[in-house]
Amino acid sequence: MPFSFKPTQAEPNVKAEAEVKVATPATVTIPVFSTNANRIQVPPSPVGGMPLNEREEPDKISFFRILLYVILGILVFSAIALFGYQRYLISSIDSQKKNLDEKDNTVGSINLEQMRSLSNRIKVVSQVLNEHTSVNTAFILLEKSIENPITYKSFELTKNILTKNYDLKITGTAPSYKSIAQQIDTFNRDEFKKDYISAIDYENPSLDTASGRINFSLKMAVLILGKLPEDSFPKSKEIVDVETTGTTTIPNATSSVPIKASTTPN
Repeated sequence: MPFSFKPTQAEPNVKAEAEVKVATPATVTIPVFSTNANRIQVPPSPVGGMPLNEREEPDKISFFRILLYVILGILVFSAIALFGYQRYLISSIDSQKKNLDEKDNTVGSINLEQMRSLSNRIKVVSQVLNEHTSVNTAFILLEKSIENPITYKSFELTKNILTKNYDLKITGTAPSYKSIAQQIDTFNRDEFKKDYISAIDYENPSLDTASGRINFSLKMAVLILGKLPEDSFPKSKEIVDVETTGTTTIPNATSSVPIKASTTPN
């Protein structure tokens, strides 16, 4: 017996609806809760990576910028000034060189032999001046050192070859031995002993019975070699006058007895 089955037309629709339901997933709705209390605020990112609280104020930036410009201007001005001064020095040096060259050309060369001859002459003149002896220097020494109570009778100045200086011998009379001692103390003063008199010898004291005075003689080494009268005792304004006969007088003495000067070497 034949069997046949025809499905109904409603089944495909059911299956299609089931497929539609399976293919289309269900929409899940998630509720959104918005609360201001739990909101996190993220600060905006600073420009250049520097925090806002560390940024310099506009006034400070302008001040440092002005200071930088001032320093730069000073440096530029100094460089220009140094350059100008350098040019001035170079010009001055060139001018001096030119003047020296002109003077060298005008003066010319000097003979070496002439220079040596002139040097030898200068040495000879210097030696003569150093060995020159002026009798007036010894007179000035006596004028400054003779005491009033003493009267001098003779004056003898001789050249000492051993010491290369001069020996001075003077003879005179004094009213007492105290006056002679006073005269020797005067010769031993620093102003005479230091530069003019090196040693003093007291010789031949004797009593003059007729006048009651004491005769004596003093011998001393005087350092007058190379000393000019104008260089001796510069404060002195009076110079002893020497007569043409070779005699002189001592103004400070009690009497104007001529004193003979002799420069005969020993």
